[in-house]
Amino acid sequence: MYWRATPGWPPRVAECPVQLEVELLGDRPLSAPHLTALEVRVARSFFAPAILNPARRHHVDPDRWRPLIMSFCEFYSLGEQVYPSRLAAVF
Repeated sequence: MYWRATPGWPPRVAECPVQLEVELLGDRPLSAPHLTALEVRVARSFFAPAILNPARRHHVDPDRWRPLIMSFCEFYSLGEQVYPSRLAAVF
């Protein structure tokens, strides 16, 4: 399922109501050979219409957006843990 932020632009994934388009400024290797840190600059941001404040369309309505947050290898929304994580099993 997709939504379009602006006509003529690439479609957006519905499960990701906030998306950021970035420009790569640089990359730096980390201690492990297969890990790299990326330095980016946000060029554009895209917000699904369903999470915008109807009275102020350029503001996100916090009552309409429930982000998924990873905290210490566990998935949370704005309150309780919402999904079990296979990543946390290693700890």
